[in-house]
Amino acid sequence: KVAIKTLKSNGDIETNNSQNEEKEIKKEIKFLSSMKHPNIVQFFGWTVWRDKKAIVMEFMYTSLQSGKNL
Repeated sequence: KVAIKTLKSNGDIETNNSQNEEKEIKKEIKFLSSMKHPNIVQFFGWTVWRDKKAIVMEFMYTSLQSGKNL
């Protein structure tokens, strides 16, 4: 199973804000792809489908919220 994080888009208009978002997305992808540790979800890749960007990661059966009592 995988988890898919969809990323918001500002549409087709190239604004300074959308350029900053693009930089942030690329930075997050680079960071996630460099993380290799058993306690960090695994990054599988990213995709663009129908003008929507998405990051594909390992699915976790528990969340940080549910594990805070451990």
